[in-house]
Amino acid sequence: MTAQIRASYTKVGLKNFKRAYADQLEQLIEIAGRDALSDLRAASALEWLPAELHGAVADAMIEVVGRSAARALWADIMVEAFASPVLSPIVSGALRIYGKKPTSLMRMTPHAWPLFFRQCGRSWMEPSEGARATMMFEKLPRALLASTGILDSFQANCDAALRYTGFAGSVTASYEQLGDARFSIDVQWEVASSS
Repeated sequence: MTAQIRASYTKVGLKNFKRAYADQLEQLIEIAGRDALSDLRAASALEWLPAELHGAVADAMIEVVGRSAARALWADIMVEAFASPVLSPIVSGALRIYGKKPTSLMRMTPHAWPLFFRQCGRSWMEPSEGARATMMFEKLPRALLASTGILDSFQANCDAALRYTGFAGSVTASYEQLGDARFSIDVQWEVASSS
């Protein structure tokens, strides 16, 4: 079986792109591939589609609006998704059990991962001391590794965890192990001092 991503994730990405950059949607469609996007439109939200299709859309977003704006768009999508019927129970449970901090949301990734990614390897959070954690991804298929847009969207998910919990911080990716189908993201945040 090939790597697949839930159609709803790509559809939401396109919907939010259209909302933010309506005048550039046609350019994105041309870059991503009109035929591929017609397959996406025909798919139900719950359908699994080849990961390459999602990668084409995510990479086209970068080509049209740049990496920073595309990453911000994916972060907005994830912040909205935290309140969706699919993720809301996981999010509220994580915040209730672990407290309102970025790691509470990041540690739910292994639970949410199979809802949107199939045959796409695995992901988990490794906590560190203090206000820091690392998101780890392994056994990533070529379709994910080859897409800057997908890897940037993973960083955007960490941006969203910071924003949703109200912390300022940094999200930095490490690309050194892509040849071994591994990817990691270091997340650090500021904790208010109690004085």
